[in-house]
Amino acid sequence: MTSSESVALLILSYDSKPFLRDCITSLLGQTYQDFQIFLIDNHSIDGSVELVRHEFSQVNIIANPENYGFGRGFNEGIRLVQSKFDYIGLLNPDIKADPRWLEESVNTLMEFPQAQICNSLVLNWDGNVVENAGGAILNLAAGVFGGFLSGTPRMEIPQQYKKRAFPVFFGIANAIVIKAQAFAKYGLLDENYFMYFEDIDLSWRILTGGGQVYCNPQAVVFHYGHGAKKSKEISLLLRERTETNLLSTYFKNLSLPTLILMLPLVVIVRSVVSLPYVLISPRLTWRKLKGIASFFLSVPSLYPQRQVAQRNRILGDWAVFASNPGPLFSFYEVAKLAFPWFRVMAKIHRD
Repeated sequence: MTSSESVALLILSYDSKPFLRDCITSLLGQTYQDFQIFLIDNHSIDGSVELVRHEFSQVNIIANPENYGFGRGFNEGIRLVQSKFDYIGLLNPDIKADPRWLEESVNTLMEFPQAQICNSLVLNWDGNVVENAGGAILNLAAGVFGGFLSGTPRMEIPQQYKKRAFPVFFGIANAIVIKAQAFAKYGLLDENYFMYFEDIDLSWRILTGGGQVYCNPQAVVFHYGHGAKKSKEISLLLRERTETNLLSTYFKNLSLPTLILMLPLVVIVRSVVSLPYVLISPRLTWRKLKGIASFFLSVPSLYPQRQVAQRNRILGDWAVFASNPGPLFSFYEVAKLAFPWFRVMAKIHRD
């Protein structure tokens, strides 16, 4: 490939020192050479910034004065680079990239004019199981989203998803590359979310506005995953934010007829599903219900964002959902995720 398109690779880090050396080393070894690396540090206290300054002088450092969370954290870097680069990569610090990852990602965005995001084929750290091949709606009525092909052994990936890039519903921001102009056209990440659903919300806006999200299975990264152990209090906060952010994403991006149909159903399902968490910790159930209530309190502040999203709408909801690589109402996929998820929650809240 002879493209001279420039890329800014943004790594968002918070106390990620054990992973940064592998991550940055893998990025420096890319076959595609026209890029710069930016470490966005969310006020780490583990020596992350010092390590990068000492070992990787070529990496640009953006040191935030506090933990801005996911959306604002990345936006600090995006605002700095979006007028200077053609593409912007958003990366977790606990990934390592195959040498051809960036070249394959840029190729995809060049090959498909409507593509705004290229998702990687994200494998587990050992490289033998798929973590995600982009994101999919697993059950629209239950508000369940997840990684497409998640849990599939690498050797058993279906043939149609092995070689060529294919559309997905959303990009998962542990390793995605985005056209810089997409942020000017569709907006930045929602800074009110703090964590969870920012990438789904951005992708949904892009799809509604006529863009596309692709996964290139040749753009491979390896993800350690959940490298930092979450405290009970952080876990509770994230459970609450998940409910608020999920409902906010529906509210902003669905057309009015679909919103009237879907929102009451999703609220009922999410409320009922929160009840079994009382067996692990009553506080979990309370925080999930509190998150649902917080959404309704935030509706007035969300309305201007909804107006912008709907004003930019080109495609109807069901044309948007056609990008989903699978059924919209799968109960099997939800059930498959439910029991492992409950085990994770039980471990955090009973330790």
